[in-house]
Amino acid sequence: MNLFKWPPPKRSCMLKILVPISTVSIKQSQVLRLITIWEIARAAAIVRCTHLLFYKDLEVKDHEIVTLIEKTLRYLLTPPYLRKKVIPLDPQLRLVGILNPLALPIHYRRDDPVLGSVRLALIELKNDTVVAHIGTDKPCTMIDVKASDLNLVNPLQFVEVVSLSPLLCKLVQEDNVKIYTGFKYRFYDSLKEALYQECRDSVLIEFSKFGMDAKKALRSLRAIASKQKINILCTVFGSPSMDASEILAKENGTDISSYAKSQLHAHYLRINAVPYQGVRSIRTHEALYLALAILNLILFDLKICC
Repeated sequence: MNLFKWPPPKRSCMLKILVPISTVSIKQSQVLRLITIWEIARAAAIVRCTHLLFYKDLEVKDHEIVTLIEKTLRYLLTPPYLRKKVIPLDPQLRLVGILNPLALPIHYRRDDPVLGSVRLALIELKNDTVVAHIGTDKPCTMIDVKASDLNLVNPLQFVEVVSLSPLLCKLVQEDNVKIYTGFKYRFYDSLKEALYQECRDSVLIEFSKFGMDAKKALRSLRAIASKQKINILCTVFGSPSMDASEILAKENGTDISSYAKSQLHAHYLRINAVPYQGVRSIRTHEALYLALAILNLILFDLKICC
């Protein structure tokens, strides 16, 4: 059975990852902060995350860090062929050149596009013709956007190549795109707010050294999936010094298990992704790779949210 498919399909449910901002802010230099942001984004993209959510925790002191994370994520998610057109020069981004690309499916540049391929494009008016810049030497002519409608259209849109000679494109709604195109990102002032806004009626998984092992988690998820369709899967990670439940307890006086039941109407699981870990503590950006890889295998085995 071939388990590799390119471009990969989008997930059948929303996979959300909640990460404390202090994961980035505790780094002492701009270079280390940029690398940490890239590590988080890369982990999210590898498992086809749909939403990467950052929440302020008690350890955050540098409030400008949100701006840095937002600008860096926008840079990383923008296809390389569009960066010079849509991302202005910025002192905060002067070192982003050290970061490797995310290499998302929509990032690959082909001078000879494939018929039916989908790309993120910059749409603009050129010589009285509406065109889409899709990474080819010549822009693609849009067949369904009139010049008079250009101000009503978001300049960054997904388009589908519908003809190669001449090169023609049409708009495609993001919900109708069948391949994985990356994740959306948002910021919240607290873990409580992030959970309430994003994880109601979900399966909520907290990764913690106090959690159950992966086999028990698999059985628990199977039991949940046998009774209902899983539309939202939230995964929450703690800070370098506190588990997510400890952070919520300091914010709200309750742990995630109780909050999930009373306020979110969510199924709650607590998983230890690394039993008998060989180091005193696992950094959050390290935990992302370990925990999400195991979760990805569990979801594949159960054939849910694949």
